[in-house]
Amino acid sequence: MDLNDLWQEHKRFILGTAIGVVLFFVAFSWISQVYDTSGMERSIRRYKASLAGQKRFGRKALRALEQRAKELKKRLARDRALVEFKIRPEFDVSKKTYPERDYARLAAKVQEEIRGECELNNVTLDPRRGAARVGLPPSSPLEKEAIQRTLIGLDLAERVLKTWLDAGREVLGFPGGRPLGLLSIDRVAIDIGSQARFRRRTRGKAGPELDEVRVRVRLTCGSYTVKRFLEKSQGGESPLQVESFKVDAPSKGGGALTVDAVFVAARLKEAGGAHGRPEQGKDPAFGHPGPLRRTLPDGKRGKASFHAGPDGGGKGSPPPGPSFLSLSPSPGEKGKGQGHLPAPLGERTSSSPRPRASTQGSPSHRGARSHPGPRARGIPGAPGFRRGSIRGGREGGGIPRGRESRAGREGRR
Repeated sequence: MDLNDLWQEHKRFILGTAIGVVLFFVAFSWISQVYDTSGMERSIRRYKASLAGQKRFGRKALRALEQRAKELKKRLARDRALVEFKIRPEFDVSKKTYPERDYARLAAKVQEEIRGECELNNVTLDPRRGAARVGLPPSSPLEKEAIQRTLIGLDLAERVLKTWLDAGREVLGFPGGRPLGLLSIDRVAIDIGSQARFRRRTRGKAGPELDEVRVRVRLTCGSYTVKRFLEKSQGGESPLQVESFKVDAPSKGGGALTVDAVFVAARLKEAGGAHGRPEQGKDPAFGHPGPLRRTLPDGKRGKASFHAGPDGGGKGSPPPGPSFLSLSPSPGEKGKGQGHLPAPLGERTSSSPRPRASTQGSPSHRGARSHPGPRARGIPGAPGFRRGSIRGGREGGGIPRGRESRAGREGRR
């Protein structure tokens, strides 16, 4: 048998074997390239070699770093107590529910006090450059953060102006001669500026973030008044931080001086940025502290939310202050009516009428009798309440279905 006969007889087998060998080598080379681990092994070896050359710290070094951190914290606390502006409690509205009211009250109070002391000491207030407003802006700020920063500036401006007035009064009482006291307050401006800026260290790294509010003052007074002001402002437990202090003497000499000064209320911003964030423990819907906010299970056509009153309350019990239980329809039932009970839960006085579910928008319930209240889960002590979920009526009016509880019948009697 020659090769031609062998090829003719086993041609299909020989071709299949050759194609299989070629495909095997192609697949093997592709798989070795895709799933090759030699490159990863080389990377691991290089990384281990780089780690071996790095300096490692043991427990002793860790304890030394912890001790260093404690010392730096103590030093920061000491420097902070000396430099940081200490806002008075009445000017701190960070935890107030309605800061606009405190802003209006404090602005009127400070302006009246400064105006009265100026009249008493025969000091002129220039109304054209914000002196009569004690540096406050013509329009009141609206955001809580802007209100707080403006009140910090108002606190600083009041301290600065009262220190100037006291210095001028003391100078006028000096024995012998008639030295010039404080003659006029020409300009007062509160500059809340940007929220914060970074102090840079010598190495270029970002330092502590400072929150700064500036008060710019221009006044006319005598030289003894300037000297006495600097003595009073830089003494005591909380000295005033001065950014710039410029004194212009008259050309002829012997007259009044013009003082342009910039004072700074610098505060170290807390880590995490406390500004502008909603306060914990406050109900965003009503704006008052509410440690208890409970959402009851959704009914078939309605749902209810329990909001604690401003006095708070224990866990699992209704709070003693005013509470609100509002019924709102599910998303598919909007526009068919809502019920709202504004009376305090568990309280009933002769002056307060019995809560009645409103049925506006659902004509089928206009003639329905009053119900002692919806059934709520986990709110014991309220008359007419029993365990269960709140279910709206078939028309979506928010009137609960089911029989009246025994406690409700007794409370209605």
